[in-house]
Amino acid sequence: MDQGNDQKMQKKVSFFKKFTRFWGAVFTLVSALFLSTLFYLDILPLNYTIYAFLGIAFLWLMIFPALFIIKIKKPRKIIALFFSFVLMLGYGIGISYLSGTANFLSGITSFASQTREFYVIAEKNDSEYNKLADIAGAKAFGVDDEQDGKKEAFKEIKGRYHASVGYYEDIPSLGDGLLNGDCRLILLSEMDKGTMLQISPDFESKTKVIGKIRIKIKEKSIAKRKNLKTDSYNILISGIDHDKNIDEEGRSDVNMLVTVNPRTKNVLLTSIPRDYRVRLKKFGNAEDKLTHTGLYGADCTVHAVEDLLGVDVNYYVKVNYATVREMVDAIGGIDVYSDMPLSLKAENQQYYTYVQGNNHLNGDQALRFARERDSYESGDIHRNMNQQAVMKAIIEKGTSSTTILSQYGDILSGLQGYIRTNLSEREIKTIIKNELKNIGGWKITSQNITGEGNSDVVYSSPQTYVYIMEHDDEVIEKSRQRILRVQKASK
Repeated sequence: MDQGNDQKMQKKVSFFKKFTRFWGAVFTLVSALFLSTLFYLDILPLNYTIYAFLGIAFLWLMIFPALFIIKIKKPRKIIALFFSFVLMLGYGIGISYLSGTANFLSGITSFASQTREFYVIAEKNDSEYNKLADIAGAKAFGVDDEQDGKKEAFKEIKGRYHASVGYYEDIPSLGDGLLNGDCRLILLSEMDKGTMLQISPDFESKTKVIGKIRIKIKEKSIAKRKNLKTDSYNILISGIDHDKNIDEEGRSDVNMLVTVNPRTKNVLLTSIPRDYRVRLKKFGNAEDKLTHTGLYGADCTVHAVEDLLGVDVNYYVKVNYATVREMVDAIGGIDVYSDMPLSLKAENQQYYTYVQGNNHLNGDQALRFARERDSYESGDIHRNMNQQAVMKAIIEKGTSSTTILSQYGDILSGLQGYIRTNLSEREIKTIIKNELKNIGGWKITSQNITGEGNSDVVYSSPQTYVYIMEHDDEVIEKSRQRILRVQKASK
């Protein structure tokens, strides 16, 4: 009887040891996978990566023999099994974080195309045209200018929808041609449509959109790349006035130049009012409001700011309303100072109350605070100050070690799809590595470009006077010199 029990125990022990050998092989595979992922993605500073390699190798040498060698006693194997399970769980989480980071960086730096929408429009009571398929054999008219995607839209009208095309000299005459019956179909871009509504506010009530043509535009490389470990650089943050897909065009309502000096860990935020008069390089230096440059692409905004301030814009980051909301929520809210009490109505019809002093804000509250200008005597100038306060709070909390470690996954998932930049993946990794070497400690200051209000016609509104802010040359020069001082400073 005792001999039979001994045989059964031997079988159980034998199975357990076979299992630990198998588990040791799995442990080795997962450890190797984690290390290879760490080396391949190259996100950590080199010394961190070396320490990680040495630490994982040490743990493997401590655990693997106990799992794999048959003669090791069972209690030690059980302990090794427990710690190997905990480590594999940690490696799995690490691989998930690293893979998520890689996917995020690939997504925000992916510029295969941007979407431009064009509208084919007919007179409201025209019963012949109700969808794009109806325009075969007809003739659609538009303005043949240099807007990205417009030539491609005309080609699609001719090729896909089998219609011919014709041209008017400008948007006002194009609208008159449709409403006067001289033509029956017109093509308008999003920008053209906005211009038309300024000229004729009742244009939409007199017309109908029979279809949209979506054109994907390949992004142009305009980055002026720097060594981000040692060189100062400027990043333009362009905040688009919608919360749709980040690749869709929109007005650039937030225009903030971020000057970064990695040697001194100084950041200077320079805000430019949305209505500031600028020149459009791609349209023969025609003059318009800065906000309208967003409708023509990020390159148009970058060139306008470079021309205005006389400094290079090395990179840009394109965000929208959703970016601010998602980022603030992902880091657990921010603390922002308000210099007066406010009660602001949000798009969801809810009222948000802000006290004079410090306010802890969630994403929606921070976005509403950053957009407000009607409550202030200086309007857009004060709004720029609030936007800087929100940006400063995000940077300070987002770069704190506890926030990065505890909210890392939420930050990545929250921003996915709501941000685009022409920084390369390698450059973003360089910024991350530099920050990990010395977390926090950034000094953030700000300045605002100001000017005088005026009324004038602009490129996007050739026949209707609109509000525009004129240059204050002294303020611009002082701001430029301050940017240059931050860039040139050394420890």
